[in-house]
Amino acid sequence: MPATLSHQPKEEYILILQNQIPKSVVKVFGTHKPAWGQMTSQHMIEHLAQVVIYSTILSNKDRIMPNKQQEETAGFMLYSDAEFPQNIMNPMYKDGLPAYTHPTIEIAKSQLLKNLDTFFRTFEKNPKGYSFNPFFGDMDYDQLLILHTKHFKHHLKQFGQGF
Repeated sequence: MPATLSHQPKEEYILILQNQIPKSVVKVFGTHKPAWGQMTSQHMIEHLAQVVIYSTILSNKDRIMPNKQQEETAGFMLYSDAEFPQNIMNPMYKDGLPAYTHPTIEIAKSQLLKNLDTFFRTFEKNPKGYSFNPFFGDMDYDQLLILHTKHFKHHLKQFGQGF
């Protein structure tokens, strides 16, 4: 399925990621309990930071079209108005949550915001670049804007910072 920004203009996704998300992230504290799921607030922040930084690893190979499962997953998770499902299990955590990467949530939040900046700078320099995502396949900048916006909204809502 091709990228579609029909939900809202591209500029709105950018504004959300550059303005609303940072304002919400700074309001997340280590004492916040999730409305669902097993992640702590620091796990959530570190998880988002990891997903964002992975999306800045651009491929130098020919783009591969998504397989049928990736297309179906993108159809209901990215290109619909539906929110990400609560309690969706990430296979990466099937053996439990990883150890924290950072000693404090404040350091983790700082890294997350740096990673978001890196994301925008990466695609500013490489507007035709694309990155591989295990759930959706090769994704271009427009698709990643949708993914990151919906992913952040999902997890921030999980910790009481929905908007």
